[in-house]
Amino acid sequence: MLAGLLPAFGCSGRLTSHFVSKNTSTIMVEPTDAKVITLHCDQCYWWIDDQGQFKIAGKGEEFSLLGERYQRSFYISFAFDEPSQGIGKNYKANFETVRGLIRRSGSQYRFKSLYGIVGTENRSGERIAGAFRVNVSLQSSSLLGGWSKPSAYLIFGTFNAVHDPQAGARILEVTEADGFDRTDESKPNAIRRLSPATSPVLDEIRERLRQSTTTSPAAEEP
Repeated sequence: MLAGLLPAFGCSGRLTSHFVSKNTSTIMVEPTDAKVITLHCDQCYWWIDDQGQFKIAGKGEEFSLLGERYQRSFYISFAFDEPSQGIGKNYKANFETVRGLIRRSGSQYRFKSLYGIVGTENRSGERIAGAFRVNVSLQSSSLLGGWSKPSAYLIFGTFNAVHDPQAGARILEVTEADGFDRTDESKPNAIRRLSPATSPVLDEIRERLRQSTTTSPAAEEP
């Protein structure tokens, strides 16, 4: 379903995601769909929203001299119940954790998480590094309107996010469009819970980020 999608590169944080089909009913031989599709975001941001949820969002665009038909856009967002109050944290992914959108050649693909794991680590310079391995359901837009039956994919990759609430929220809004918004019925749960911060959440995570520079390596520059 995603064959032909190519990567894009850049700065302001970054994210790389690999897509692998989990379809065991049918398979293409020539051209084959037994391969890994890799997409990149050249923007990746983290922030704490007004409800205290820790969020990460990335965006990547690839432009082509061959015209709009070969241009691609990739959007992805993560939502967690609370930020790490130490060096890092692992989160169990559920239906609300991941949302994503891919635009290509006039077509659209959207996906959301089923289950998996996401890990984050606080780094210097108010950066957050992370890795993820999540099973998702992916749909393609229909010529007659609406969306196709979901297909099962595994996505895995890494990210390095910088702090920018406004830019991150704009990307998250794209991933939650067209009835793909998150609900309050199934919020993400952390594997390891810590007691809530006594100071405002954003001030707390900034302080922890500064403290973690003495115990964790500096983030790799984009």
